[in-house]
Amino acid sequence: MRVKVLSSKSEKKQFIKFIYGLHDNDPYYCDTVLFNCRDLLFNAVTFAKNAVTEPVAVYCGQSIAAVCILIKPQNVPTLFMGCFEAQKNKKAETDLLFDYAEKRAKELGVKNLVMGINGHVSLGTGILQNCFNEEISFDSLYHPSYYKDYFDLRGYIKHGLCTYSNNQFKIRATPARAAGGFSIRFFDFKNYERDISIFERLTNDALKDTLFYFEPQEKFFYELFKSFKLLLKNENIIFAQKDGIEIGYAFWHPDFNKPLCFGKKNGAFKTWAKNRTFKHSKAKINAVAMQKNYRGSYGAALLASALDKELEKFSEIETTFVWDNNVKSVNLNLRNGFKVKRRYTVYEYITE
Repeated sequence: MRVKVLSSKSEKKQFIKFIYGLHDNDPYYCDTVLFNCRDLLFNAVTFAKNAVTEPVAVYCGQSIAAVCILIKPQNVPTLFMGCFEAQKNKKAETDLLFDYAEKRAKELGVKNLVMGINGHVSLGTGILQNCFNEEISFDSLYHPSYYKDYFDLRGYIKHGLCTYSNNQFKIRATPARAAGGFSIRFFDFKNYERDISIFERLTNDALKDTLFYFEPQEKFFYELFKSFKLLLKNENIIFAQKDGIEIGYAFWHPDFNKPLCFGKKNGAFKTWAKNRTFKHSKAKINAVAMQKNYRGSYGAALLASALDKELEKFSEIETTFVWDNNVKSVNLNLRNGFKVKRRYTVYEYITE
């Protein structure tokens, strides 16, 4: 066994080839999860270019047994282990990978090694803990059942998170009273740079106290959305405004995985082409953000109502992940009839 940092283009292509081979014909795996990993692997976006990124593989002879990407974002005192994949019954090999990651965390002088986040919570978060025999939805990570055992046996600190689903979604009533200055508008992709900048401002403000969140550098959300904006429509991002100034948003989209081939290579073009005419019955609530001083306001109610109207044509709704320690968001989901769907864990190793 040996650990190797992959530096050449051909080695990085082997990283991708290993993942496709590992999940070949897996009826629950969809390769849309690879879009962000490719960007990290090949330093294709500004976030990756400005970070320390190390694609790492453990070899048994000439064959890969396990891989990950180590990401140390600029000005962030954390090393992340993302895009983890491994063959079954390879504990010794994955232990070697974990040992190397712990060693690099100490060498880089960071305070912790966080495993199960692809460099930023917006790029993929968590190691799956249940629902192993269900098709994964777009923007959620999929792992076979044995992955979690590799991490659990190391005794790392665990941080829980869940997605929530609702198969009997009921639209809430539109707020009856008007309040001065509050309004709703959709994202304008013709003014993409302006509106993504507003989205970024609101996200950073709303999530600044969220576990493992850090404010990414300029162009992060611009490049993240640009990679799949052909799939999105203006109504997928709804802004709430107060006197013409954006104070919050709701970001939702259909489950773009539904028309794709699971366990096969789809790629960006096929993902777009198959979704273009597909009649979706499932939607994802990706994020809802509201400035703190407007939470519970008429503007927040107006935003919730606008979101409900967009979602009423779908028979199933699934949220993105919510940290277990985010009690307000957990209770809000439960009050609105949502139930826990997928459970995930993020693992942490303290270097100090």
